[in-house]
Amino acid sequence: QSIAKRSLKFLSWNIQAPSTVEGNKFDIHCFQNTIFGHDFACLQEIRKEVHLIGYRSFCNIRKEGKSGGVGILVKNELIEGIEIINNSNNLDYLVCKLKKSFFRLNN
Repeated sequence: QSIAKRSLKFLSWNIQAPSTVEGNKFDIHCFQNTIFGHDFACLQEIRKEVHLIGYRSFCNIRKEGKSGGVGILVKNELIEGIEIINNSNNLDYLVCKLKKSFFRLNN
């Protein structure tokens, strides 16, 4: 299975923690809309597991320290076209590999 060839949109964002005085950022429409405009959202300083309707989340959370944590949100319709590479020895990053056949990528 593959998807129609199109441009993919990626977002990288240091969200500086998911909570604000307004509440959980993932419940705030302007925050959601920024992410909804992208196929992949690579988030830094998430501090806890993150979830957003329409996306699958992959997170690495540091157990110690006051900051940290990274996550990748991937649109549900693209899940079968990615592979998360296991790097359980280092929680500072995540690796998401795109499958060539699914995304119709050239060599």
